[in-house]
Formats: sequence, structure tokens, C-alpha cells
Amino acid sequence: MFPNVLEKHQENFITSSKNKFIQTSEQAKFLAKKAMRRGIVNHAEYQFKTPFLHQIEVGGIYGLDLEDIHTTIEITNISIN
Repeated sequence: MFPNVLEKHQENFITSSKNKFIQTSEQAKFLAKKAMRRGIVNHAEYQFKTPFLHQIEVGGIYGLDLEDIHTTIEITNISIN
């Protein structure tokens, strides 16, 4: 059925002939971030001070809810003083 599958134990191997839409994790993250950026309308930049949160990572996508701001953001920079 599949030319790259020669033996029974190879059936679950990912090969380029089985599915041309398979991507690496990095490719999937890149495309997801690109789609997210297209969805951001205001292109605003926010700066604020907060206690250290070890869960926050540069490049992470988070929801921001502060007073009258309710939006999705990407962390591009963290300064620790």
C-alpha cells in the first residue's frame, strides 16, 4: 500500500509519502504565531511592572486583562530589575 513500508513493524513510521501535511513542532508554532499576528488588529505595545511570574516566557501567547484592556498578547521582552 505504501512504498516506504517494507515490513509490518514500519507501518506507524512517518514518511513523506504517507502525509504531506505533517510538520515539525517548530513549523507548527511558527505558523500559529503568524496566524495570531494577523488576528491582532491594534498592534499596540504594552509595558507594565508585575511581580516575577516564572510561567511567563518570551515568545509566549497570553491573554491580557487589565482595567479596560482585554486582548491577546505575545511576550517579546522581559526585564528583571
